[in-house]
Amino acid sequence: MIEWNRSQYPVPYPLVVVVSGSKPNPSTYIFFGQFNEHPPVIGIGIKEKRHTYKIIRETGDFSVNFVDTSLLKAADAAGMVSGRRHDKSSFFRWEPSSSIISPRIASSPLSLEAVYIEEVRFTDHILVLGEVKKAWVREGIRPQDFILSSYSTMEYLSPGASIEKWGFSRGEP
Repeated sequence: MIEWNRSQYPVPYPLVVVVSGSKPNPSTYIFFGQFNEHPPVIGIGIKEKRHTYKIIRETGDFSVNFVDTSLLKAADAAGMVSGRRHDKSSFFRWEPSSSIISPRIASSPLSLEAVYIEEVRFTDHILVLGEVKKAWVREGIRPQDFILSSYSTMEYLSPGASIEKWGFSRGEP
């Protein structure tokens, strides 16, 4: 084994969507995770100067939409430009959320509707925590359909097929 001299690791590749004015504003965030189960709490790492951070604080909500290969090109494009200077609302087809103002990406494999609950400041990012109010999954989705992002290697990755079920080491179903 060799030492990994990079500060980022392969992670899920979600788009965070907020409403800027009356238009959806999607942006990619590689600092993402789930931090609680009941209720489900998710977090994104975001720089304070980002337009998305300002909008989350103003509106109090955001959606998180995961990416598959059909959305990858548009997701990559959304991550390359600022919503402060570019209208990115035409990059995706939208569906209204049922519990928040920010819409969902219609063909996302997994979409989460979240309300802002708190934040934790670090040296270069803010961890914005949101309680998931609704989760939507596309019918027929498979683990290999999700995309991972590795900022360190500048690649998009596929996690591959499911290799085993949770609890298999104990003989659980």
